[in-house]
Amino acid sequence: MRCIGIDVGTNSARAAAVEHGRLSAVFQQGYSIAYPGPGAAEQDPQAWYRAALGAARRAAQAGGGSAQGLCFSTQGGCLVPVDALGAPLMPAISWLDTRARAQAQALLQARSAEEWLRVTGAVPGAYSFLSHLLWLRQERPDVFSRAALFLTTLDYLNLRLTGRAVLDRTNAQMTGMLDLRTGQWDAFSLELAGIGPEKLPQILPSGCEVGRLTAQAAADAGLAEDTRVFNGVHDQYACALGGGATKPGEAVLSCGTAWVLLAATKSLLQEESGALACGFHALPGLYGAFYAVSAGCQTLNWTLAQTGLSGVPLEEVNRECAGRAEKNAGLLFYPYLAGDVPLNGQPCRATLCGMRLDMDAYDIALAAMEAVAFEMARALPLFARHGAAPERLVMVGGAAQSGLWADIVANVTGLPVVRPDVREAALLGAAALGACAGEGWRPIELAPGLPAMAPDAVRGAFYREKLARYLQGLPHAAALSQAAGG
Repeated sequence: MRCIGIDVGTNSARAAAVEHGRLSAVFQQGYSIAYPGPGAAEQDPQAWYRAALGAARRAAQAGGGSAQGLCFSTQGGCLVPVDALGAPLMPAISWLDTRARAQAQALLQARSAEEWLRVTGAVPGAYSFLSHLLWLRQERPDVFSRAALFLTTLDYLNLRLTGRAVLDRTNAQMTGMLDLRTGQWDAFSLELAGIGPEKLPQILPSGCEVGRLTAQAAADAGLAEDTRVFNGVHDQYACALGGGATKPGEAVLSCGTAWVLLAATKSLLQEESGALACGFHALPGLYGAFYAVSAGCQTLNWTLAQTGLSGVPLEEVNRECAGRAEKNAGLLFYPYLAGDVPLNGQPCRATLCGMRLDMDAYDIALAAMEAVAFEMARALPLFARHGAAPERLVMVGGAAQSGLWADIVANVTGLPVVRPDVREAALLGAAALGACAGEGWRPIELAPGLPAMAPDAVRGAFYREKLARYLQGLPHAAALSQAAGG
């Protein structure tokens, strides 16, 4: 079956078709995020639809104008209230929105953090779907009372394409309202939100058929009305499918705007700190756990932009940075540009320490690469504690093209880094999921790509020592951030 995968992310939609297990050309169409006030982050859900089908139309045309199916990979946790006709009542509240701090605190008063983790696998925060739902009820009661459904990205798109509001468990768990014990909506979360389950989308397995394209959607996509729409998957689990983390013990390091280390597990992990997001995998009978650094590639991109290197090719940045590790032994970058929560449940801001007059922009760029690798290394003991330590890392995404960054990851983590020939793992995973519909998942044969990176004894020892100093300094960097009002 020729299936078009569509990845609807934070900034754009991308689409490509799977042909014989390989992706065709990738087409992209962007959209914006609005920031209408302090902490607010909103998007137009109809822009998702237009961009998704615009990119899908081009992908279909590139393959002769035909496809038998569509399947989505989507960002998770956005809130879209719609009326009885499926029309949005306001812009979508993005997962980046932090207006619901008070509501998150109220949720933690109603149920302890430990109990939230045990039931839903997530502790409510200002960015959480459930917190946003309470904020909507309190701050926009007119919208809340008029809403027929409260949707996320995947189910809104499924509704627009087929008339059915359906999502899968990987996206449902990103709302913080899914009971991981049953795979259905958590009754206590519904009670706190003041809604019944009929106000939320139906939960169906990833990859099952949702329906056929409506006449309007078919026209917008340039496809036949009998084109099948398959239930999609959260983008990180789509990366897991596309990058080969489909058996217990396998892990994918997805290196995009955020860096996410996702491991497939045979059982549901209970991670008491909340640092790992644990839940259902896209494939039946399988579970997953992932650790995210919000500003992964964004850390390097930001650094290059602020230091005047944004126009320099990555290959040149790598060459200039490659011989500076020893010189930079005392330079530490704590990469919390997105306000991550590295310790004690408190948000932290980025810190750069150890600068000298003989250092320049390339030294800071190298420190940024090292910092993200250090954050990945911080996660490994969490996986190991639960018997889910990976034996190797499959690195996918734009940063996998950097031999220097891959080498740093290998030596910091002590794990071999494999870089297959797949730059669009989420797209490949979503399209392959649809292409396998009704036949059972068939593993994707990833083509050999860039050279694998093995840890080196000398560089590994250097980075183990620097990682130890990084970890020792972390509480001080966090304290400095909090003292400064971060």
